[in-house]
Amino acid sequence: MNKYTPLLTTWLFYLFLAIAPFWLFQSDWTHLLAFYAAYWFSADFVHSLFMHRWAAHKTWNPPKWLQYIISPISVILLLGTPLTWAAWHRTHHKTSDTENDPHSPKYKGWFYCIFRHRYHYANIKMATDRMRDKYLVWLTKNEFWIVLISHSVLLLLLGFHWYLTLVAMPAALTIFFANLFIIVVPHLNDRIKNMPWAWPFVFSEAWHENHHDTPKLICSRIEITGRIVKALKWT
Repeated sequence: MNKYTPLLTTWLFYLFLAIAPFWLFQSDWTHLLAFYAAYWFSADFVHSLFMHRWAAHKTWNPPKWLQYIISPISVILLLGTPLTWAAWHRTHHKTSDTENDPHSPKYKGWFYCIFRHRYHYANIKMATDRMRDKYLVWLTKNEFWIVLISHSVLLLLLGFHWYLTLVAMPAALTIFFANLFIIVVPHLNDRIKNMPWAWPFVFSEAWHENHHDTPKLICSRIEITGRIVKALKWT
């Protein structure tokens, strides 16, 4: 991975959050509906189902063509690659809520957990299975340029407001809500807990205690994407 990748993705995240009030003020109901659809795809399909349950936990088995389509989308959404995400999240599960946890709010603090996500420690050896895929290795090595070029092209093609609606805001809020409602809040007070009230923000990930109890759980209580996978027999 290019050494400047965490810097680029972090500052894009900060920038998108900073201009969110401007975007909201300038948006109408069509933009808001389009945003929420894009946000759902980003948060529940790409982040939760693909990066979390496939890349990290191997809960389901998407066909190769789908892996190779969604993987660069995860890069564009500033989530990282399946390789880096798997290493990072598996490190968390192995060391959860200890001093070695890469994002324990108790030991790292809220700000670091929420706003410095690309600097969290990850043991790359935890993702040796993902390193066997040359395409995922290539994405990881070239993540900086993929982010820079794709966002520049999308901004030119979509125009400023639709770029914010369909790309920038879904990316920023997926990261922000995931870090807040999955990494920080459920892990407070030395106890992992479910938060059904957070469903509109993190969807199936709102049942975080259930996930830690059964990491390979494919369907939470109010689930859409996991049931699609089961219907397609990709489990």
